[in-house]
Amino acid sequence: MPMVNLGHPDGPSRGGNSTINETMALELWLSAAVNGSGIDTAMDYMNQGQVGAAMRASGRARRSLFLVTKIPNVLSRSEMVAYVKKDIEQLGGETPDVVLIHSPCSSGFESHGCKYATSEEIAQAWLGMEDALKAGLTRAIGVSNFAVSHLQPILDLGGMVPAVNQCEMYVGQYDKKTADFCKKNGITYEAYSPLGRGSLNVQDPRIQKIAQAHSKSVYQVCLRWVTQLGSPMAVSSTSLNHDLSDLDIFGFELSAAEMATLSSF
Repeated sequence: MPMVNLGHPDGPSRGGNSTINETMALELWLSAAVNGSGIDTAMDYMNQGQVGAAMRASGRARRSLFLVTKIPNVLSRSEMVAYVKKDIEQLGGETPDVVLIHSPCSSGFESHGCKYATSEEIAQAWLGMEDALKAGLTRAIGVSNFAVSHLQPILDLGGMVPAVNQCEMYVGQYDKKTADFCKKNGITYEAYSPLGRGSLNVQDPRIQKIAQAHSKSVYQVCLRWVTQLGSPMAVSSTSLNHDLSDLDIFGFELSAAEMATLSSF
């Protein structure tokens, strides 16, 4: 998985600006001007047709791209396989590199009306994900928004460990307990909303001081903090300048003291 992946912008499915053209954002990301490779989507984003079309229109070799998608909920074993197939159909036949279970809910979502799945339901759903992997429907499987209590039923099966656990993570919002658990068990802890979608206080003088010390923007410093903790990320961008800025975070390193400051928020 690339360290920086493009998630979809705040369009209609998130209650954002309905004028945003997600196809154009993806085409820019995959263009020679940016040369991005990681793409993050989901059935719930209602943009998978655009994602698949943009991938094919790019003319890029499939092996140069890395595609992550998600199925909505914890479902029965057979339904999990059916939903992965539906994902692929929506993508226009593109085989995902990783498919994630979007939440540990059996219905609803954590931000609205979640009914948390039982340990048995999670275990059966994961067996369905393993079935999808064995059938060649994806190259890897994982989860999203899973806490330690949701991951444990999967590990208790003694089979395949999730490749990824994608969770909200930004300066001021970091579930260290889950991140440490993932690291201990060989699960990549990936960040989404790494700039907080408006919740990150970019005016904080501590962040600004660190940014000035490295001649970088506060946004680049906050993204660098994520990567130095070992987490890849899914960013949201619709402009060339933002794409290039998001990718330009590997030519400097935050000191131990700077990392400790950012982790203390």
